[in-house]
Amino acid sequence: MPYRRRAVGFYTKNHKRHPIIAKRSFFPKPRLSKAYYGSVEGFHVFLVDAEYVRNNLDIDFNLGTHHGVNKFVPEGEVWIDSRISPSEIEAIITHEVKEAKLMEEGMEYEEAHEIATRKEKEVRGS
Repeated sequence: MPYRRRAVGFYTKNHKRHPIIAKRSFFPKPRLSKAYYGSVEGFHVFLVDAEYVRNNLDIDFNLGTHHGVNKFVPEGEVWIDSRISPSEIEAIITHEVKEAKLMEEGMEYEEAHEIATRKEKEVRGS
């Protein structure tokens, strides 16, 4: 029998020449777009493609995250949504860095988040 049925389609014995296999190489895997923003209190801040993060890593990603909350973020990094307006970035970075520092010191997420939110409100002036 010259063909075998597989999940991807039909293959010949010499499947490297088969058009289905050849086409697969034209579809590269999507990659995370990540741009270095700067360093804040020992953390490297990156602006990331939030749509990619939501579709591939964490559906709940909203404005920012760090290693203490999401283990896919490398230690020492803070990820911020690249589509946030420039006037918002400082407040979000303040929140994420404060929260990350408190969690590194052993504080639980809920308490660290509450303190970081108060700090963010101070930066926003509200």
